[in-house]
Amino acid sequence: MAAALPGAGPDVGEPAKFEPKLIVDKHKHTRWSFPKALKPTKMDKDCVPQLMHVERGDSMWELGGVGGRTETSICWTATAWPTARESFFAAALVQISDNLDWWEAQWYSKALLEPLTPLRDMGLMLLVVGLAAKEPGEHGLAVDAAIQAIEDGRLGSDNFGRALQFLLPHGLVKPARWAKTFAEVARVSDRHAAVVKLALEQCLDLVAEPPRDFAKLLGLLNELCVQLKQPVSEAHRAHPDGVKGSNKVAKLAKTLRSFSADDGGAAMRRAVRQLAQQRFEIASGLG
Repeated sequence: MAAALPGAGPDVGEPAKFEPKLIVDKHKHTRWSFPKALKPTKMDKDCVPQLMHVERGDSMWELGGVGGRTETSICWTATAWPTARESFFAAALVQISDNLDWWEAQWYSKALLEPLTPLRDMGLMLLVVGLAAKEPGEHGLAVDAAIQAIEDGRLGSDNFGRALQFLLPHGLVKPARWAKTFAEVARVSDRHAAVVKLALEQCLDLVAEPPRDFAKLLGLLNELCVQLKQPVSEAHRAHPDGVKGSNKVAKLAKTLRSFSADDGGAAMRRAVRQLAQQRFEIASGLG
């Protein structure tokens, strides 16, 4: 295919490849960059796979982003290749990220968050960024997607925590918004709370030089420790142990250090067993 369609770009002659980075542009805006991604030498507006990559070309403004400027056209575009949506999700990630604070009322953009399957690298990043969106329609869909993804085993503390670690240091998202949406996800069940707690623990290495509003996430982590009756895992406990001072972050770190489970964390252990059983059933085809 690559030989037959030279220069056609990703998802046409060759598979798309994504190694995304976050950069700060000349206007001091944090934006996504795909420095090693394939690019078509010429855009064919009748070739749907190429249109998935308009976030890396001037045609983004002409075409209105991936899928156009209506919810219907976006949903239609997402059906073009249901089992290989990474390119769709990469384009959607750029579009959602550029308007996280809702400076322009792109009401149709929430449709970009509807088809969040399969949940590979780009889909995962889109989901986690969507949880930080200001617009209620967008973060509401992201919350529903996260709840369902935990329910069916696609979202666990491993991939969730990895995405949080990648995003937090760059300032693209506002941790205070995450604290609200993560709390909504955690309220569903102890299993959901366990996934959020374990994912947040993986971000404790930032506590020495925390991003703005990091205290909101520490506050939620503290609440989840109480709910699940288990302190921060031993593997991550060293980070809050080293925090000094009297600001909000330091006070919450002290609270996390002092917490001890009075029943050995039975609720947490039960939730983790349920999550492990769930993944086993899915992997073996029983779920």
